[in-house]
Amino acid sequence: MSLRVFISYSSMDRKVNFEIFRLLEAHDCDVWLHFFDIKSSEVLEQELRKNAQKADIACIPLSPTSAVSRWVNQEIEFALERRNAGLRILPILLQPCNIPERLDNIVGVDVADGLADEAVQIRFVDAVFGRIRTDDALLLSAGKRSEIAKLWG
Repeated sequence: MSLRVFISYSSMDRKVNFEIFRLLEAHDCDVWLHFFDIKSSEVLEQELRKNAQKADIACIPLSPTSAVSRWVNQEIEFALERRNAGLRILPILLQPCNIPERLDNIVGVDVADGLADEAVQIRFVDAVFGRIRTDDALLLSAGKRSEIAKLWG
């Protein structure tokens, strides 16, 4: 069975969330993103709650706009309600912003360097799957390559 992922996001961050969606689907996740999956004529709040309840993990991409979004904050509440039932919550820092207080004690992943960066992709996918990398050499190597590329690019 594939990992069921619920992505809560602000429509102002649509482009990067489509990248997250594609990356997770490429890793055989069953991803729910309201832009593609919301059913017409349904009550939005009910659809969001129902699909958050079906998920194994709720990804919460954070930016200045999503951190203050009424709907993202509602989806955070749905996720927190299910946390004791085993739902994992993964804050994803897209851009520096004020982390919602209800998430400030949950370890997230920083993708602010962009998902085109190999090291960011590795870190992100590992975080989604809850993998702990026993050999960080690959990650450090990819990160070092990224630093060098930025200096010489």
